[in-house]
Amino acid sequence: MTDDEEYAADIAAELSSDNTERQQIERDILSEIDGMIRQNPSLVNNPIIVVYGEGWHKGVIGIVASRIKEVYAKPAVVISMEGDVCRASGRSVSGFSLIDAVFSCSDILTQCGGHPMAVGFGIKRHQIESFIERINRYTLTHPVPQPVLELDCKLNPAQLSVELARGLSLLEPFGAGNPTPLFGLYNMTLRDIREIGGGKHLRLTLSRGESTVYALRFSTTLAEFPYIVGDVVDLAVTLDINTYNNYENLSIFIRDMRFADREEDEMLRSKELFERFCRGEIISAEEASELLPDRAEFAVVYRFLRSNGGYRYSFDSLLCRLGSDIGYGKLRVILECMNELQLIEIDEGMYDFEIKMCEVGAKVDLDTSVIITKLREVSLDE
Repeated sequence: MTDDEEYAADIAAELSSDNTERQQIERDILSEIDGMIRQNPSLVNNPIIVVYGEGWHKGVIGIVASRIKEVYAKPAVVISMEGDVCRASGRSVSGFSLIDAVFSCSDILTQCGGHPMAVGFGIKRHQIESFIERINRYTLTHPVPQPVLELDCKLNPAQLSVELARGLSLLEPFGAGNPTPLFGLYNMTLRDIREIGGGKHLRLTLSRGESTVYALRFSTTLAEFPYIVGDVVDLAVTLDINTYNNYENLSIFIRDMRFADREEDEMLRSKELFERFCRGEIISAEEASELLPDRAEFAVVYRFLRSNGGYRYSFDSLLCRLGSDIGYGKLRVILECMNELQLIEIDEGMYDFEIKMCEVGAKVDLDTSVIITKLREVSLDE
């Protein structure tokens, strides 16, 4: 607000320095959480993800909770332990009141406040495990909804133009309560992938019919990008106008993308079933049979992994690459079994997923797997 340019520059520099420090603190906490998840993947199987650590900065844990929520599409609570009374911050997903869930545990909290999408509370150190158990038990009667990406409308790529983007300015300002319009581009064939910004971002060329579009995928490196030229994908995009040398160009920003024609509802249902089984919840014999793979399905997965020397992209992309009727939950069971029997080694964190092939000296009996044995016992129950 100052009219003194020198003073304004000093304030801006200090603010920038503070923000850089905040970003590093955030990265450090996320790195620690990533390590925890790699060591204990069951942390993210709960409907509400709760993580805690010693001395995490109380001013940053809310942002960290948001990052976890974005990655796993589940409510997340991050607890900083300092002394006996710990501080926590949580972020929720659309359609689930996290404040109600937290208030259901109010008798073991020292304080609590917030709203459906964000909460903050205090809790004594010895009550943390009880809180995790109780808040997730709350979801048995108040289930967390499946993640939904709401598009404003589908677009034909032939309709994309600077004029269309300019018309959106009539809806501004965008923000809370009036989000930036999100459009769907379906069945687009990936024609080219180029690195930009020193390899930190990607520029994609896509086409459908006679139309070709160029779109930007920020904060994604080529090593992290699970798609290849020739893949057919669906995109969720926002539009903007870029002006350079007095010439206006349409800018298309990719907010999300997936393989085309994926059965999203079925995948989410299968994922939920697998997580219920992992949490030790009761599932029916029919549901157990749905998760139980046969030897032919094991062979399909193992041959694919062996021919590719493992796999290093997302689990979801592996599911699509297999191109078979193996569902999400069944593929997870297959990989868990193979990992357990040391046929493969899985390294899965918040942002990456890698499968390495192991040297196998002797024939492996799949029936000795703990996860297969448990599923078979349930599937045989009357």
